[in-house]
Amino acid sequence: MIKRFLPIFYAVLAPVIPGIMLFGSFKYLSKFSDFPEYYTVSWMVTHGCGADIYNLSRYEMAQNQFFPQMSERIVGFYLAPMAVPLLLPVHLLPLQHSFFLWFVFLLICTLASIFLLVKGLQLSLKSALMIWAFTCISGPVFESLRIGQIGPVLLLGYSAFILCERLNRPWLSAIALLPFLCKPHLLLPQTAFLAGGRRYRELIVLLSMAVVLLLSAFYMIGFEGLNSYYGHVQTNLIVQEHITPTLRDQIRLLFPAASSLMNTLSLPVYLLVLLYLFRQARVAGDSIFERSILVSIPAALLFSPYVHVYDWLLLTPSVIVFFVKGYAEKLPRPAVIFLFLALAILFLPAFSFIHHYYLVKGGIINPFFWVGLYFWILLCCLPQEASVRQKD
Repeated sequence: MIKRFLPIFYAVLAPVIPGIMLFGSFKYLSKFSDFPEYYTVSWMVTHGCGADIYNLSRYEMAQNQFFPQMSERIVGFYLAPMAVPLLLPVHLLPLQHSFFLWFVFLLICTLASIFLLVKGLQLSLKSALMIWAFTCISGPVFESLRIGQIGPVLLLGYSAFILCERLNRPWLSAIALLPFLCKPHLLLPQTAFLAGGRRYRELIVLLSMAVVLLLSAFYMIGFEGLNSYYGHVQTNLIVQEHITPTLRDQIRLLFPAASSLMNTLSLPVYLLVLLYLFRQARVAGDSIFERSILVSIPAALLFSPYVHVYDWLLLTPSVIVFFVKGYAEKLPRPAVIFLFLALAILFLPAFSFIHHYYLVKGGIINPFFWVGLYFWILLCCLPQEASVRQKD
């Protein structure tokens, strides 16, 4: 009897402490929120200054105009130009309440993501309650909401994609991936899997949306803005960022002298991973739907040129499919138990301590990367047959 009510107990208890921490941080949002980057870009584009959004000095002047309370802190804009048309409505938010409204929007996206995942993966009520509980204490989810990053929007898009794929709605599936065009490097593994699985309708729609957004961005920020993007990201993010949980940055942390070499090799390595996913999709057979969920996002998180730790909330669907759809039972039990225990570092409070008090302070071993890599290796070791059953 008690065991039956445990999922309900966990689902009720889990959001309490993260919720208190989030609402308690509202008065300090201007000190750490990334929302100003979206508002600033939206305003600059709509007021004819789109060409300067990747010019850090001019961008900083505009940002300080709207958010003087940020003092000397600046939140640079590093999303791809295709994100610009999607961010246009942001400046319509009343500035006085914009931080709170943006938080509410991201929270709604998170809740909607859970609902769509439950529907798309056809999960039982018990599984749904446990996923809700784990999401509430998820470190990447908490961090995304805390600093106002667009991770929940991406998770919502991917959750909608899963549901549409389950319902065999290829056009809607592709449209659901629209938010990923803000961070196209995270979309490439899923695109490789779609290509390998001969899902050409989704690819056509994705390509069409990318072209439309790129042309719109060109109209809004001009050639100068597009040309500034690569240099801006390369100088201020790729070269300077070292603690992201990617293969590139883990090697750079361990071997600083190899930074230039890893910057050069990261793209060929990523291309090899995409080729591997393409080949995996070719032989996936009837299990291609779940296989794509299992391997696509983990590949993006591990092997992309750059991925921030809050982007790891996108790992949620892959972990759910692995444990709930019977894939974990196909691997040696000790290996799965070790993975289950290792994934605990992605939950509060371990996540915050590791990120803020170890990695940010100069730690050279990124445990998030190594847990993700271990998970990826287990996924690569899975046999090719379809999943056997859903666990209750």
